[in-house]
Amino acid sequence: MLFDFNVYSSLLLPPVIQGLLFSILLLIRGFREDKLSDYLLSALLFLFMIRVSGWMLGFAGWYDSHDWHSTFMFYFPFTHWYAFGPLMYFYFRSLANSEFRFQKKDFLHFIPAFIWVAFFLYAFLMDVVWRHWINGIAFTDHFGTKGPLGQLNGIWLDDIFDYLALPTLLAYVILTIRQYFQYRRYILEHFSDTDDIDLNWLRNLLYAFLLSIAIWIGFLLASIWGQEGLSYVELWYSHLAWGIIIYYLSIAGYLTHIPERFPLYFNPKAETAQATEAKEESEELEKLKALILKWMETERPYLEPDLTLNALAAQMQLPATTLSRTINNGLGKNFNDFVNEYRVEEVKFKIRSAEYEHLSLLGLAFESGFSSKATFNRAFKKLSGQSPSEYQKAHKAR
Repeated sequence: MLFDFNVYSSLLLPPVIQGLLFSILLLIRGFREDKLSDYLLSALLFLFMIRVSGWMLGFAGWYDSHDWHSTFMFYFPFTHWYAFGPLMYFYFRSLANSEFRFQKKDFLHFIPAFIWVAFFLYAFLMDVVWRHWINGIAFTDHFGTKGPLGQLNGIWLDDIFDYLALPTLLAYVILTIRQYFQYRRYILEHFSDTDDIDLNWLRNLLYAFLLSIAIWIGFLLASIWGQEGLSYVELWYSHLAWGIIIYYLSIAGYLTHIPERFPLYFNPKAETAQATEAKEESEELEKLKALILKWMETERPYLEPDLTLNALAAQMQLPATTLSRTINNGLGKNFNDFVNEYRVEEVKFKIRSAEYEHLSLLGLAFESGFSSKATFNRAFKKLSGQSPSEYQKAHKAR
């Protein structure tokens, strides 16, 4: 198979292999574990890989071979802007809600992507299959490798679809970022330990998406306003950036694992409705506050590392929504801070107690309900204004 190894084609080859490999691995894992999120990430990675592979093959000599390699380049849809946005959005939704499943209306998001692929399929069937193979009509464009519909796409149709896709992709990225911050509020209000479910890597990826879109806009404007437009070599750098995104998305996405002990049921509509509820300050709320505080002091549920809002509500035989509203509105805190305050105070008590002198700070943290060093250090610093070691040194200096 034709492949001219040069700087431009060779540098794009590793991310193409990476994207193909991990899309297959994710597909296999998704099938084995019945995980919708893995299927969606596999599709997203595969489309990223296809986009980069188009430029890799172009610099490898396929456009200039003037044979079937060139024909393939003209009739294969390498760019799928209209699918990137919906796939990223629904990938996030499937990660944030273990019960998320596609509804019929959700497939409407992919109609523009299907139309785009359908055009390429129609062009291939008409130009290559019907005109060239069946009727024996020779190709007339690009040294006899491209028919009229392929030429139509190359002249202006591809650019029009690109321009229309830009606001669409931007809208999906912004929507996903917005719902991500809703998700952050959700996990802080439902879980006492969020390290394994914060999805910070996905937030970083979304920011990278915004940056790549900004770069894309810059390239488009430079091509439109420039006297000669950008060369293929100059445009190549944008595809190198997409190759870097492939590495980040494949590795971080494949390593993402939501523990079964943390069932996620994030629903952006429900969280929006809950956030707009009026705050109530009543005698009933005061009774609930007193009940919760007494329970925390006597039963000490915060010593359970995996304590969740639903678990605490079940212990107290209260509706989870009532417990959440009381903590948020009555105590002015989210569930995460509320529980970790007790854990921090427990660590402070143990630091001051001679009974626990044989334990390290991390040992004290685990004894007090924390499940990781990172969560312990972050919560202690946030809630006490100093690091655990600083507090320990200050206590010993007294």
